[in-house]
Amino acid sequence: MTRLYEELEQRVGGETRQRLNRLVARAYQSLLVSPAVIFVAILAATVFGWQAAQLELGEILLFGVFSAALIAYIVLVLIRARGRELYQQKEHAIKVAQDELLSLASHQLRTPATGVKQYVGMVLQGFAGKVPPAQMALLEKAYASNDRQLRIINEILHMAKIGSGRIVLAKKDINLGELVTDIVSEQRGDIDQANHELKVKLPTKPITLPADMHMLRMAIENLLSNAIKYTPSAGRITVHVYREENLAKVAITDTGVGIGTADLNTIFRQFVRLDNETSQRVGGTGIGLYLSKNLVELHGGTVTVESQPGVGSTFTISLPIHTSTPQDMKNLTVTRET
Repeated sequence: MTRLYEELEQRVGGETRQRLNRLVARAYQSLLVSPAVIFVAILAATVFGWQAAQLELGEILLFGVFSAALIAYIVLVLIRARGRELYQQKEHAIKVAQDELLSLASHQLRTPATGVKQYVGMVLQGFAGKVPPAQMALLEKAYASNDRQLRIINEILHMAKIGSGRIVLAKKDINLGELVTDIVSEQRGDIDQANHELKVKLPTKPITLPADMHMLRMAIENLLSNAIKYTPSAGRITVHVYREENLAKVAITDTGVGIGTADLNTIFRQFVRLDNETSQRVGGTGIGLYLSKNLVELHGGTVTVESQPGVGSTFTISLPIHTSTPQDMKNLTVTRET
């Protein structure tokens, strides 16, 4: 080996060898690693080595091409695999840090906000004495604003839990129609304030399915809330609960602003809010649809949307039933408000 190196040094020359060393160092420092560079480098080394051993030119080229190609391929595979590994580790670390920050911030914000809600509620209920009408109106606005703040904090907290995979569903058999009716009743004030016409369609036979009541409620609440907010005053909203084969479905249809085809693939992402006149007026965090989609998917279901700008939208939740309850597609209108 020493003899070959000495012969190679004599053939190449000291100055040329120094130039080669500088080129190799520069290539290494700038990470100029490509198939062509690796192939040429290994081929050159092989040719110099075998030429020093005074073999036939054909043998030198054949072995040089074969070994250069093989080693270049192996080196590139290893480099790319390591690069992907480092990238994934970095992305995971960033995601974990974001989720932990959101979770911590949500917990720290929720505690004082809950205290404010309790104390304001006690004042409204007269625990501190009779409240004058003018002050009562201001306190009611403060209570409503605090309630919206708590909902936003809870949404951010659940978003962080979803991102880190920390949500565990506590499933039990629920009546889907009763859940939807309860959600509609809670949001009736917002519906009346917007002067919307509301229609709820429930199946004649109860639909029972295993679900986490709290998580599924949040998913449906967000979709109904969006329908109320993004439908101009005196619009129409229909909530339809029905069964289709082994799937329980909740379809929420509105006559709102609608969504363009290009935006249908982005609305379920975090913090995405479409730029229109209504979105600027109603405000929001842009995580409601993200939560609905992910919470439904945790139940093994899907959320789909059909929409047309200026006409309205239909968001449909589909959930597996996993029961042998007879199918009944006949629907009954139970509520109609104007």
